Amino acid sequence: MNAAQTAAQQHAQTANDALVYVRTVKLRFSGDQSHVYEAFLDIMRDFKSGRYDTTDVVKRIKKLLKGHEDLLDGFNCFLPDAYKYGRHAVKKSAQVKKRKIV
Repeated sequence: MNAAQTAAQQHAQTANDALVYVRTVKLRFSGDQSHVYEAFLDIMRDFKSGRYDTTDVVKRIKKLLKGHEDLLDGFNCFLPDAYKYGRHAVKKSAQVKKRKIV
């Protein structure tokens, strides 16, 4: 498999993972908590339109999903390393070392 095929496969897998994650959020907040799911979608739409940057999205999602650590962990997996938080956070020194090696 060449590099382009590998990249395409990874993109497809990431897109599928994102859809599964969104469905999980929808199921968690169905019924009388559907407003939380709608707020989640609004945040994502505003990010896509450029209204929010990544830092804003992270702050809003952390507040919206507070108390749902599994959902926060799931969201964290889609973030660039510089924006990861909690146990997934990449220390700045590790990022610098990584850049020097590559």
